[in-house]
Amino acid sequence: MKKVLPILIVLTILLVILVIIQKNRFKNSDGITIINLGNKILLSYVDIQKNEQISFVTERGDNMTGYQLLEILENMQINTQEIEGYIFRSLDGGTLELSKDDEAQFYLIFQDVLDKQDVRLVIPTDQFSQRWIKHIIEIELI
Repeated sequence: MKKVLPILIVLTILLVILVIIQKNRFKNSDGITIINLGNKILLSYVDIQKNEQISFVTERGDNMTGYQLLEILENMQINTQEIEGYIFRSLDGGTLELSKDDEAQFYLIFQDVLDKQDVRLVIPTDQFSQRWIKHIIEIELI
């Protein structure tokens, strides 16, 4: 028992340090990082809101308002023809890889979480919301 306790203490300290590093690494309350051809571009929430807001209804009947990702990327002067897919990363460590097939249906919507705004990916044609992702902090264009 005397040998196990120091090991548990060391492991707990390492876990706390890793959690702090992870939170600091992905702390991005000002926008979303877009990775395109190895270049990182910050897409601020203000820049997202400069695009046309579109109202849509999801397959399950939810009325939502958001911004079409394809239009946002084109307004950023990103050549969307060369994109083969997307990798979305969330603050909680979730990752979602999507092909180019449904890109016309990718919407970013704002939701209020506690005292700050947060961005979520919504795909209206996804009836069971299995490809929706909350707390987006990074979008990699592949």
